[in-house]
Amino acid sequence: MTSRILPALLLAVLLWSSALLPALAQPTPPDSVAVFVDAPAKTPLYLMVVDPLDNSSANFLGKGTNQIEANTVVRDSDGKTDVFYLIDGPRNLRFVRDETKKFWLLKSGNDQRDRELNFHVAWRKAVAPIQPSAAFGSDGVWQINDLASREKRANTLHQANLKFLHDYTARYALSPRFVQLWTWAFQYDRLRMLIMSNPKKRAPADTRKLILLASEFSNDSALHIPHYQRAAYWFSEIVANGTTANPTLTQRYDATMTNFKGRTRDFMLTKLIVMGIEGESLIPTKAEFATCLNRYNTDCQTESYKAYIGKATSLQNVNVADGHLLTTTGQSVPFSTISANAPLTYVDFWASWCGPCREEMAASKALRADYEAKGIRFVYISLDANPGAWERAVNQIGLNAQTSYLLPGGKKSVLANRFKIGTVPHYMLIGKDGRVLSATAPRPGTPAIRQLIQNSLN
Repeated sequence: MTSRILPALLLAVLLWSSALLPALAQPTPPDSVAVFVDAPAKTPLYLMVVDPLDNSSANFLGKGTNQIEANTVVRDSDGKTDVFYLIDGPRNLRFVRDETKKFWLLKSGNDQRDRELNFHVAWRKAVAPIQPSAAFGSDGVWQINDLASREKRANTLHQANLKFLHDYTARYALSPRFVQLWTWAFQYDRLRMLIMSNPKKRAPADTRKLILLASEFSNDSALHIPHYQRAAYWFSEIVANGTTANPTLTQRYDATMTNFKGRTRDFMLTKLIVMGIEGESLIPTKAEFATCLNRYNTDCQTESYKAYIGKATSLQNVNVADGHLLTTTGQSVPFSTISANAPLTYVDFWASWCGPCREEMAASKALRADYEAKGIRFVYISLDANPGAWERAVNQIGLNAQTSYLLPGGKKSVLANRFKIGTVPHYMLIGKDGRVLSATAPRPGTPAIRQLIQNSLN
C-alpha cells in the first residue's frame, strides 16, 4: 500500500541525496558528546536522551555539562514543543534558549551544522505550530478509524513535511546525510500515522492491509531514529493483535520473529523482554518469561542488546530480605548499614525515569561537595524496576557506585511503606544513631536543606 504511490516530493529528495551518496561516508562518531545546557535560573528542563529500548527510562539532561552517547537523539519533551535533535557529532555542543524562550537551540560553532541540528525547531515553527500534546505534526490522525481516510490525511501531512525539507535543504545547501536522516524520519512517521489507531474500532480488512507493511521495517540504518522505532513498535502491536485481543509475551514474541528481521528484529525482541521485566503493560508468568528469555538469548544476534538484557536480569534471582537493599554488585545489605558511622546521612530516593529526580542531581552534587568533607554521607536509592536502567543511569549521572543502591519492589516494598514513599524524588535525613531526623527532607537545591544540615550538626 505504501509503495504503490511514491509521493513526487519524496522521490525528488531521494534522487537529490542519492546522487551524492558516494560522499555519504558514515563518519566514525566519538564515543561520547559533551552537551552543555545553558539554562537560565528557574528554567524547567525537559531535555532528555530516551533509552530506545526502555520506554520508562529517560536520561534527562541537567544544567551545565552532560556526557551523552554519540549518534543519539535528544528530545525536548515538555509536552508542548516535542522537538527532536538528531546528534551524530561534533564532540562539544551547547543548548541555549531561542529569542522566543520557547525552544532550545543547539550550538556547535558552525552555522551550517547548527541549521541541521535545529532543523526540527524550524519545522515545528513553520509546519506544525505548537499544540498541546503535539507529536510529529500528526496530532489527531490516530482518531480517524477508516484506513483510507487516515492514509489521505497522513499523505497530506507527509507531503507538507517533504516540501519543507526540500526547501530548507535547497536554501542552506545542507549535507546528504542530513537529508537522508530526515527523509527517513518523515517516511516512518507517515507509516506510524497509518498504523497507530484504535484496535477496537479497526476493521479486520484494514488490519490485514496493515500487516502487509512488514517489508517497510527492514531498514536497520534508521534504527536510531525515534520515528522508525515508534512506527516499528506500533506495527508490532498490529501483528500481535492480529492473532488475539490480548496477546501474551509468547504470542508477541512469535509475531515479532515472524514479521521482523535483522537488527530491527533484535531491537523489537529486546523491547519485549524489557516490557516483561517491568511487568506493567505486559505481565508474563515467571515460567513464560524464563522461556522467552532463553529463546531471546539464542535468537538475538546483537551483542550490545544481549548485554543490556543481561544487566537488566542480573539481579532478578537474588534473594533480598524485607528491609534490605541491593548494591551495584548484587549484594543484599540491611537499610540500617547505609548510615552506619556517619554523623548525618542524606538519602535520595529516585528513579532513572524520573525527570525531577535527574534535574536535582546537579544540586545534589554541589551539596555533596560542600558537606562530604564534614563526614556527611550521601546515599542514592533507586526505585527502578529495571536494574539495567538503574545501573546505566548511575553511570550516566556519575554517582558513586559505593553509595548507590536499588530498592527491590520499589514503591510496593516494605521500606517504601515504612517511610511512606509514594512518589520520587523523596529525601530523608538520618542521624548518627540511625534515627530519622527528617522523613521528608528538603530537596538538595533549596536553602532549607543546608539550614537543616547545619542545625543537625550543631
